[in-house]
Amino acid sequence: MRANYALVTAGRAKLAAAEAALQGLLAGVRRECPRIVAGSPQDEASEKLTWEIAATMRVVAFHRVTGPIGAFARTVRKLRWSNAALTHSVHDYARRLNAEATTTAPDICADLRAWAVSGYTRLPSGTLPFINAFYPVQAIGMLPKRQLAPYVPRSLTGVLRRTNQLEGQLSDFEANAVETWGEIMDAVELNP
Repeated sequence: MRANYALVTAGRAKLAAAEAALQGLLAGVRRECPRIVAGSPQDEASEKLTWEIAATMRVVAFHRVTGPIGAFARTVRKLRWSNAALTHSVHDYARRLNAEATTTAPDICADLRAWAVSGYTRLPSGTLPFINAFYPVQAIGMLPKRQLAPYVPRSLTGVLRRTNQLEGQLSDFEANAVETWGEIMDAVELNP
């Protein structure tokens, strides 16, 4: 619980930097590839590229907490509970968080350009591997708290309450990033 609190505290402290990174991504797209897929079809490929853009935004934003995520993962990797399922869940959460933090974001403009050059018939070679690798691992805020509850001493009740508040703020940040996602989609004129 303490390690998770440290992680979400670090995440909350980096929200302004994460927002700046997302705005930088938007500015780069507007500068490097405005209207790159104007007139493209709305199909399965456009849906996959939409997922790629959303996942790229998350990677760009959460790279600001790579260090704290690594520290969290190293801390919880050492922990064991009498409940093997709980141990597995916590370790899996840490592994997924660490995988998310170390994922490399693709070049959105290059991928959209490649799709356009193919006449909208072929997805870029990196799109499916990226979204297939990314979506199964996205994990922040997924610590199995219900499973952990019986093991949390009363002395950590306040930490748990504050952690939940901070996780709510991180979730709000992600929800608000939908506006930036929409601006990126509009800039490149991708139909989801």
